[in-house]
Amino acid sequence: MNIDDLLRDAEQKFETAKANNVCVVVPNFQLPANCTPPACRIGFERPNAAYKLLIDRGVVYAGAHAAFREFLRLGEHNEDTPEGMKAFLRSIEPAFIATEPVRPQHPPPPRTPPPAPETPAPPNPPAAPQAPPLSRLSGIVDTSGIVLEKLNPHKLDDGALRADYKSEICGQDQALDCIVDIVSNHYRKRKPKRPPSILLFGPPAVGKTMSAERLPVLLTKHTGQQWDFICIDGGQMGEDHTVSHLVGAPPGYLGHDRTPLLASVNKNPKTVILFDEFDRASPKMMEMIMGMMSSGRMSAFKEIHGKWEFLLHECILIFTTNLPLKAECPDLPQEDQTREYRAQLIQGFDGRPGIPEAIVSRFVEILRFSPLDDNCKVDLIALSIMELGTQHELNICKMSPDLLQSVVNTLTVENGAREPLNALSKMLDKAFSDFANEHDIRNVSLAGTADCVEVAPFGS
Repeated sequence: MNIDDLLRDAEQKFETAKANNVCVVVPNFQLPANCTPPACRIGFERPNAAYKLLIDRGVVYAGAHAAFREFLRLGEHNEDTPEGMKAFLRSIEPAFIATEPVRPQHPPPPRTPPPAPETPAPPNPPAAPQAPPLSRLSGIVDTSGIVLEKLNPHKLDDGALRADYKSEICGQDQALDCIVDIVSNHYRKRKPKRPPSILLFGPPAVGKTMSAERLPVLLTKHTGQQWDFICIDGGQMGEDHTVSHLVGAPPGYLGHDRTPLLASVNKNPKTVILFDEFDRASPKMMEMIMGMMSSGRMSAFKEIHGKWEFLLHECILIFTTNLPLKAECPDLPQEDQTREYRAQLIQGFDGRPGIPEAIVSRFVEILRFSPLDDNCKVDLIALSIMELGTQHELNICKMSPDLLQSVVNTLTVENGAREPLNALSKMLDKAFSDFANEHDIRNVSLAGTADCVEVAPFGS
């Protein structure tokens, strides 16, 4: 590539860099005749909305063009518009013309003949300046043409996230699909104005809270960025004064020195906020929630992490309720079902006042979590046994089907999982703790019956 090619193709190179979020490198850019070496690498980048032209450092230039000399010294040039970059390239074009005047060199003074033969000969003339090596890799590896891929902060593999999510939350595939779609669309926004708000409802202990708890863990895994989690229990926000727990108390009031629950959002805006059983919150809390949903910001009563407000634009808001919402026709499209759910929430249940319409209308989606079927209940019990083992630092590598069947027959599993989890703890804790205290082995297998659980080293 020479200067004419650069003037013609620069815009296309910048567009390629933007489309692929990479630095496009041209390995053999021809320099002016008074440069050493005669060629080098040149690169094109589009960080955000800017235009950045890069060039190898270490080029020795003996010409008089000031702008080109400064470009070589800095190793880059930045412009805000393509027109600005074109103007810069045209400004340095004269440096590439063969007739460009060379910087004046002061000729050495004429030497006078030596007065006598014993006068020593003049020293050898200084050697021509040598171009420094382009990098420490010279002679080791040729890096020309290597394109450095950059991490796209808004890239997310929906399929992988969806698969991992469903492997951890049993029996709620349809709801999880909707959550992943909403979260993915929000994450890809460069400048979101407000957080998405999702309402999950259904019987107790079917995975509503767990789906919110696991979401930031999976987003951290699949985005490469840290996601945090805040849980706000609506049952503890039933009085108006409890709003101070969320945003802090005014100066002079009790609790002003306490760190509010939302403080960490200003430190890491990528946060999943769960309002568990939000329908039990006080009217004052409902007003605060409405402000969060509509504008994505809330005022603080003191400076927190350098800000006087909580900025929630990048957050994800998840609400749960145990209210018995019902769809007249379960086979209706999700949009029609959501419309029915909104009407029921506003109307209220069993004499309880409804949720303010200003809040209900701001839910992006209202998703039903179904009662667990028999297969999910069995899987949940097996997973719960493994989880209980980790609390004793035991890794359950194998489990006898007879033991699992015996445990399932012993437990009563209705809609959810809370009661069987409590029963499992009573059934297995002693066997696990006895083995963990007597052995240093952590990989184990389980056999026996619910009444007599046998824990043994795995592979024995």
